[in-house]
Amino acid sequence: MREKMRRVYSRGREQFFRIRQLFRIRREGGKVNKTDNGKLQAFLEQHFSPARWRHSQGVALAARKMALRCGVEPSRAELAGWLHDYARDLEERVLLEIGEENGFVTHPVERWVPELLHGPVGAYLVQRDLGINDAEVLRAIAVHTLGAEEMSILDKIVYIADLIEEGRDYPGVEKLRALAEEDLDRALVACFDQTLRYCLERGFYLHPRTLEARNAALFALRHNVVK
Repeated sequence: MREKMRRVYSRGREQFFRIRQLFRIRREGGKVNKTDNGKLQAFLEQHFSPARWRHSQGVALAARKMALRCGVEPSRAELAGWLHDYARDLEERVLLEIGEENGFVTHPVERWVPELLHGPVGAYLVQRDLGINDAEVLRAIAVHTLGAEEMSILDKIVYIADLIEEGRDYPGVEKLRALAEEDLDRALVACFDQTLRYCLERGFYLHPRTLEARNAALFALRHNVVK
């Protein structure tokens, strides 16, 4: 057990310093600019509980692996993975307030379940607080909860990584992990199905955007539509 914990700590420490380097870079119109080296430390201390940190680490790792297989810049996928839940632990009233102020509320379900806003709110806060201006990273953060009819490869990677990271443990997760290694688009549809099934089994509200995203992904898969 001690050896296992040592390996986990070592891996986490190695990834910490790698992601710290990511936080030194901000992309603005293709240019690379230096940012404050201490941003990641402040980010971790102020925004993440230990459980949230472990989950985000898992998503970053899973996203990086998929990015390498799919030809996406792994640093972008890893960064989006680390930041996807930036706003997840905000109080519902704060999520709703920021959502209303910035036009993120598009359906009554988001008022009934404000945590559904943590994607777009998180993207907004990541740009505002951390100076991350990479549009693709921000978009992946924004749509990782509900999905979207139009999803980039990075969007798909982060959505899937959130469901299959190594800390997830539920019936069917191993099948999703295997599918993610074989076919990103099939894995995306399967992950949408898993999300919808989870909500239905528990009597949760369904957001129409997720239904639309699932249908669009399934149509593209069946008709070989390249996105």
